[in-house]
Amino acid sequence: MISRNRAFLFFLIIFLTIVAPPDSAEARVGGGGSVGSRGTHTYQSVPNTNASSINRSATASPSTAPAGPASNAALPPGTGGGSFMRGLAGGIIGASLASMLFGGGGGMGGGGLLHLLIIGGIIYFIYSRFKGRGFSSSLSGMSPISNTVPFASTMPSTSHPLSITDGDKTAYEQLLTNIQHAWSEGDITKLRQYVTPEMLQYFSEELSSNASRGLANKVEQVQLQDADIAESWQEYGIDYATARMRWTALDYMVRLDKQATESDYIESGSKTQPESAEEVWTFIRASGGHWLLSAIQQMT
Repeated sequence: MISRNRAFLFFLIIFLTIVAPPDSAEARVGGGGSVGSRGTHTYQSVPNTNASSINRSATASPSTAPAGPASNAALPPGTGGGSFMRGLAGGIIGASLASMLFGGGGGMGGGGLLHLLIIGGIIYFIYSRFKGRGFSSSLSGMSPISNTVPFASTMPSTSHPLSITDGDKTAYEQLLTNIQHAWSEGDITKLRQYVTPEMLQYFSEELSSNASRGLANKVEQVQLQDADIAESWQEYGIDYATARMRWTALDYMVRLDKQATESDYIESGSKTQPESAEEVWTFIRASGGHWLLSAIQQMT
């Protein structure tokens, strides 16, 4: 049994390393990625900025997007090729665990492991063959996210410019501070007041990822330096404003199993030296409502 367990653990480590490597991300809120929705402007470049394109959004990607990784990146969570392979890994690992814990067929002996590898190879072969024939597209139609927005080219043009006031800019600054504070506290209830449901999902995933590694991200003493409005518009009764945000803050990771007084409490970053950050944030509001964060884009 010991040798079988060792074989299983070795296979598990190798398989996860190849199929589902961990995502790299920065510590602060948003994880250093470009995520969210900007209505019909989601996949358009932001004027007067070098903001990177949004690569994860609940808004449907352009129908003219080239097939391959770029188009998969724009699919709602759980529908891309990477998710398929992670699902495959989960299925194989689940079957392995069940076999090891409860017995049955081949167990985790040489024959059982070989069978698993063969099955995995067959599934991957089928996936690879059909990927270029619209297989991924059929998967996207099964996404649990139902509030996706069609791409701009398929929608009537009802967008028109929107004037942004000093009061609006003050609201953006307050949102920056409130969101970073709620993020530092890991307070999902507070975050819900300041962001769209889509962004709340992304932030929740990041907070859970940190917690699973025994870490928490602290962002303190946030000071907005500048908020240049790149574009603002209204469509379908919703106001949108995209701003180039520059600010400074203390940004560091702490270990949840340590006390603040312990020398190894801080995993990375500095509790005394502020860092500079620059991102493009998009805010939305319904008529008569208050602003919410709906997208974050990194600078390239």
